[in-house]
Amino acid sequence: SRATVLDSGDPAAYMYSDFACEGSFNISQFCDPQVDTALADAAATDPGDARRTAILDAEKLILEKDAAVPLLHERVIQGESENVTGVARDPRERTLITNQTAFE
Repeated sequence: SRATVLDSGDPAAYMYSDFACEGSFNISQFCDPQVDTALADAAATDPGDARRTAILDAEKLILEKDAAVPLLHERVIQGESENVTGVARDPRERTLITNQTAFE
């Protein structure tokens, strides 16, 4: 699954991986120096409003270049046995079993 390739909630990291010339998951082989600069600027900006703006600027540039067409958001479907209690329902899909999880 694409969601497990990069363990980061940082959009700048995902966009670099997918759309930078040297991105590790750049399967489209898209390469644009202007996008690379925008992604580097976003990654170098401290968290906060300025970083959010830099990330949105990079995303806008990527979409204007037709590098990607967003189609879906992949979700995990979680089934649970009646015999298991205390299962985590994590909206970020990172946690399933905790110290409260038990098999009865």
